[in-house]
Amino acid sequence: MLNVQREIAQAIAAAVRKLGGKVPDQIKHPSTNNPEALDLFLRASYQYARLSPASLRESLNLFQEAIRKDPAYARAYVGLAMAEMELDPDSGYAHWLLAEIAENHDGDWPRAEREFRLALEKGAQASTHAAYGWSLVRYGRFSEGQAQCAAAENLEPLGVAPRFCQFYVYYYQRQYPHARKMLLGVLDLNPDLIYAHVLLGRIALAGKDCVEAARQFDWSGRKMPAPAAAVPPPILYEVAIGYAPAGDNDAVIAYLQESAAAGENLPVVFNEPALDPIRGDPRFVALKKMAGFER
Repeated sequence: MLNVQREIAQAIAAAVRKLGGKVPDQIKHPSTNNPEALDLFLRASYQYARLSPASLRESLNLFQEAIRKDPAYARAYVGLAMAEMELDPDSGYAHWLLAEIAENHDGDWPRAEREFRLALEKGAQASTHAAYGWSLVRYGRFSEGQAQCAAAENLEPLGVAPRFCQFYVYYYQRQYPHARKMLLGVLDLNPDLIYAHVLLGRIALAGKDCVEAARQFDWSGRKMPAPAAAVPPPILYEVAIGYAPAGDNDAVIAYLQESAAAGENLPVVFNEPALDPIRGDPRFVALKKMAGFER
């Protein structure tokens, strides 16, 4: 069954190339460990291959179901994007999905940026501007990221996504009071948003306020529906960031090295404030050099 899935993944990649997209010759990590997600993906791919309006709409539903079963199933996101583009070649949403996959799964920032720009040209929504802004900020392009945040806010003045975008602009520039203000604005809109509380905890740690950090992390842990690792598989560089406040530099470096070996998009964390204490570590410098990260 997994061999069939790999063949389908290659067929989807061929379809992407036919429409002008760029994907690697060999698809990395096409599999899922969730049999229900695999079944839904195969059914969705069959409907996609029929290329009728009705079958494409059915494939959209099935790809979405596969993603719900396994949120880390990258090939299901590719299928979803391609079905969107077949139904609507001018879909900014589909290009946004391809941008997210290129950056976060394939680690191909140049291709991701091209897809982000195509999404914007085709009338993307506030969330796309915000996602592009966050990505720019992670690569140290703060003024460009701020411009995308402003565009997101113009489209959705009361939305959560523009505020998160602004948070990251301030957070990556170590302007923690402003970053905290943005998160409090998010919580005004949705007080139970777990991710906002987690980020408040990280800001508290950056300011050495362990009492506030513990309060935020304790609240978040109690609200989690399940252990985080039971929902998606752990992202290794996020585990590394988790070890950083404890001062366990060896564990941080070990997980970053594992992240690089696993093919994760490691450059997205090189500007992460939590990693400031290890910036002079020769092992961290070597990882940046290996990844070709200039900043």
